[in-house]
Amino acid sequence: DTGSPGDPDATAPTDGEPAGTPAHDALLGGSLPIVENLRALDRLPDRFRLYAFPLRLRDADGSPVRAVAEWGD
Repeated sequence: DTGSPGDPDATAPTDGEPAGTPAHDALLGGSLPIVENLRALDRLPDRFRLYAFPLRLRDADGSPVRAVAEWGD
């Protein structure tokens, strides 16, 4: 899903894509968090630790995060 949030066609499946959000459903069903739309990952080393600090939003099921990468020598 690479469409912009305001784009009404952003979630419409194209040829060969499943309808709905099966990957999201499987990950969230297994209590695994999803972090999407990170940028400049190609500038990070092969191994790093990711910290994702979400906003505290009342009654929300998702949030923007401040993503921080940490790596050692």
